[in-house]
Amino acid sequence: MDMKYIITESQYKLLSESSSMDRLKRRITKESFEKYILDMVADFPDLCGDYEDKYEYSSSIIAMAIEHFFAVNEDYFSEDSYEKFIDAIFLLGRKWYGDDLMEYYAQTCQE
Repeated sequence: MDMKYIITESQYKLLSESSSMDRLKRRITKESFEKYILDMVADFPDLCGDYEDKYEYSSSIIAMAIEHFFAVNEDYFSEDSYEKFIDAIFLLGRKWYGDDLMEYYAQTCQE
């Protein structure tokens, strides 16, 4: 016996968003995101020449780590969810790693 449910569009959106948010919460923790940060740091060994200041460096590394995260996890997220979650992930990344990245830039690029 197959049971079918009739739900409204708003209920469907709530279920869909909840599902996407749950997937995101499971996959992006401070510890798991660190791998993406470290990969991006390793990709730019000439940070003093590539970036104007510690703020640009920190923001760029976090943004590239987010793009890498979504590229690796593209099977779990649609492009719509990428746009929806990018700001939240950026804020988390800045909270978790922003100060460390800026300090690393400042120590490496002292004049």
